[in-house]
Amino acid sequence: DDPLIRCQSLCRQTEPALSDVENFSPFILTFCSQIVENQCTANNQDKMKIVLIFAWVSHDLWCAVAHLRGHGKNGLLMMAQPNLALYHFPGACSQVTVCALEEAALEYRLELVNLSSGQQGSAGYLAVNPLGKVPCLVIDGVALSENTAILTYISLLRPEAGLFPASDDPRLRAEAVGGLSFCGATLHPAVRGILNPQRLTTGDGAPVREKSIQLAGKAFAEAEKRLIERDWWLGQWSIVDVYLNWAFGVARSGGFDTSPFPQLERLRTRLSERASFARMLERDAEARAALGM
Repeated sequence: DDPLIRCQSLCRQTEPALSDVENFSPFILTFCSQIVENQCTANNQDKMKIVLIFAWVSHDLWCAVAHLRGHGKNGLLMMAQPNLALYHFPGACSQVTVCALEEAALEYRLELVNLSSGQQGSAGYLAVNPLGKVPCLVIDGVALSENTAILTYISLLRPEAGLFPASDDPRLRAEAVGGLSFCGATLHPAVRGILNPQRLTTGDGAPVREKSIQLAGKAFAEAEKRLIERDWWLGQWSIVDVYLNWAFGVARSGGFDTSPFPQLERLRTRLSERASFARMLERDAEARAALGM
């Protein structure tokens, strides 16, 4: 007796060519069928033709609204593939962006910026990103910087990829933003202070490194606790886990003692089971080779 199932069945009977009737949003079909049922005295087949016309007219508008709300299924048309260029340096946090693009199955090209040689300060790159940082994602010729913004954009562009768990709960969606903020604003400066303290001071780097180790230890302890309780940062895989793993790896490279954090230690192994993560590592290896690293 479900009106949606009945509507889909009658649609197929009326128009056998509509074998993909499930691609219409259930809301669209149910809404249209109820209006026609209440307002139209025609026979069932004619009613269904009216429903289909009504649904076709309504479908594009519903797709646009639903896409803005973050839904990627139940009749949504995918947004067109934009022309994407990611400015990247192997080992930088742009690694996380590469993983997101791979997970979302988006076409993109990598533009390498050699941070080791100072290319980020060149006039050519500053014309792309005046802040001289990576990542920078150029979308149809328009630059978008800051990893949190870029990862959010990719998620909105391809919500069906699941970079964040699908939810209409405002608190859970805010937790996803909080995870990115934790990685980008809390962990990122701390781990950079461990690996490259001289970039954060014009004086002695030793006190900066010491303080960075203290701050990173506090933050990683919180992350370790969260993984113990939830398994993943948001309770299931998300791009936040990739960002978290990147930060942990940078700290390890800087000599940070990672032994008190076994959950974070095994995070890389768990992430490696995903094709997008493996492909990210491949792209990074290719970039290192191209830069002669």
